[in-house]
Amino acid sequence: MLWDVKPETAQSYTFYEFLTNYHERDNPYADKATVPSGNGTTAVLDGQQRLTSLNIALYGSYAEKKYAWWNSADAFPVKRLYLNLVDDPDDEELGTKYDLRFLTDQEATPAEGDANKWFRVGAVLDLANAGPAIMRELEQRGIAGSADAFQRLYDLYEAVRVLKPMNYFLVTDQDADKVLEIFVRVNSGGTTLSYSDLLLSMATNQWQELDAREEVRSLVSEINSNAGRQFSFSKDVVLKTALTITDVDVRFKVTNFTQENMAKVETAWPQIKGALLRAATLLQQFGYNERNLTANSVIVPVAYYLHLRGAGDSYLDSTADATDRLALQRWVTRSLLKRGIWGGRARHPPHSHPRCPPHRLRGQLPGSRDRRSDGSGRQEPEVQQC
Repeated sequence: MLWDVKPETAQSYTFYEFLTNYHERDNPYADKATVPSGNGTTAVLDGQQRLTSLNIALYGSYAEKKYAWWNSADAFPVKRLYLNLVDDPDDEELGTKYDLRFLTDQEATPAEGDANKWFRVGAVLDLANAGPAIMRELEQRGIAGSADAFQRLYDLYEAVRVLKPMNYFLVTDQDADKVLEIFVRVNSGGTTLSYSDLLLSMATNQWQELDAREEVRSLVSEINSNAGRQFSFSKDVVLKTALTITDVDVRFKVTNFTQENMAKVETAWPQIKGALLRAATLLQQFGYNERNLTANSVIVPVAYYLHLRGAGDSYLDSTADATDRLALQRWVTRSLLKRGIWGGRARHPPHSHPRCPPHRLRGQLPGSRDRRSDGSGRQEPEVQQC
């Protein structure tokens, strides 16, 4: 689905190019698109994921994290999409006809004596035709005698260079609310939009001074990797923190994403950003990183507590706050150890309640004696009640 944006309307929105070379750490987002003044544009309203995938498959690369440290160069091997010209797919149960895989160039290079069977999908754009050019390619690979190899490469050429199976519907209405309604309705039958995706779209449209998308993305990068930190927080926890601090309902409801609520988030953004950066630094000081932090959502109540307390940068290392930091560290540790606090999906729990622990613990954290109600000398942390 396409949106025909008129020149006078185009200047009111931020558009983004298709992502070509995806890198989970270094290049996870598309760049802003430049729309010359006085010009309109055609935006993709629905189908961005499919077209982005096709763009990466034909023109780009894909690098996602493997089992290594976040700041290690080996953690993100760069891969391209390849077609196996010789073999059938391994898993016949899926009913797939072609063996397509993202491989590094080294993985696609044949070992000595093996057939040169992996064809980079994007290279089909360089073939002059579907006859002699394909035969020359197979001859160079030493598999010219394989009828299956010719058929697979011919099918790829036809699919990319000849067939035009795409259909589209053009939306000409310039009312952003109507466009949003269409977008949500169309996506309701496919992958459900997360509230953070919708919130980012609404905030980007409604913030007056700041670019919400750029602010959130840069903050995610900063809390994850700056100052020696090694975390994998997502935009979801950033936005949950923003809504919590501004006392906005965090539930996924379109009616919550009003201009008034988005204005609250923009006004409080410096405080939100500061609280999250201090919370990430504290978690690092407590000895946590992406490998041992079992619930990323724990940063939400920590940041909320720091905001309620009015903690500045001096809180992170001042002697006067040492007792409070120790109590906060103990609370974080206990909440992570106690089953059920952060929901079933520990890394990204969908239903954890971020508001409960910090403000309910605030009165007992600094200088308090931990005592159990049974008189054993230690008090069961209040996280049980949350």
